[in-house]
Amino acid sequence: MVGNSSCLYAQGSAGYSFHAQQKQNRSVSIDARGSGDRHELDIGEEAQKSTGQIYVHNQMPVVNGQIFEYAIGHSKMRLDDALGYFERQFDTVSPGGGPISTASRFDFPDGGIVAGIQLGHVTTPDLLDRLRQFSASTELATLGNFHVVSAFSQDGTVFIDFMPARTVKLTGLLPHGPEDAAGEDVPGVRRPEHLQRVTTIEHGEGPAWSRTNVYRTADADAALAAFKREFNAAGWGSLAPPEAPVAHLSDGRGECFLGIAGHGGDGAVVVVYRTLSGSHKP
Repeated sequence: MVGNSSCLYAQGSAGYSFHAQQKQNRSVSIDARGSGDRHELDIGEEAQKSTGQIYVHNQMPVVNGQIFEYAIGHSKMRLDDALGYFERQFDTVSPGGGPISTASRFDFPDGGIVAGIQLGHVTTPDLLDRLRQFSASTELATLGNFHVVSAFSQDGTVFIDFMPARTVKLTGLLPHGPEDAAGEDVPGVRRPEHLQRVTTIEHGEGPAWSRTNVYRTADADAALAAFKREFNAAGWGSLAPPEAPVAHLSDGRGECFLGIAGHGGDGAVVVVYRTLSGSHKP
């Protein structure tokens, strides 16, 4: 970890190194010097392979009213090698001198997730001070740099590095009790009863702007059907066949995609909304 910037920097035992500067265009490269091979992260159309430095345009979505950042990239590494590489980003040395890692890893077919906190060099007094600061402010950055990396096998590995801004507070990320998370519903469409908005994500500008709402429900299938009825009642027509797993609707001014996470019992309805006018917001 370099200073207090929200970036990744690590040197693994196999000789891998990674550097991601926090700026609008950030350079990213992986150099497997231990084997003599060079693995470049081909990120975006601006990748400059001749120099080995790859540039990525960061995206900064707003999640429940708080700013996050993410970058999408592609590596020539095999999936398992890439996940192992990201795990090593969170290695550090304990105050007692032993190696420790804050990484958690979850594997699934053709993909995986690695999450952790980059603590950097820590002493016992420093760690206690960070915990006191976090208890008082609930700002995640007081503990270290949080990253959640999702990776998928695709001609190498495609990955998304998701990280909170330094001002993000844990208390603001989750709604309290039955309250809704910060944000707005789709304008002009009534929300079915017994749905709680737990997440609102807005990102992009102009015609690329979109909003994703996640609603908690005790019955995802019934809630999705109720939401479709409310969209139809508000004048939205379907652009997808009834049997499609994801509903696609439009009222001529905007379009929405509706789907569910979980069936039957506790689950969620996900609504992705964007305008068709090219404006930033409705």
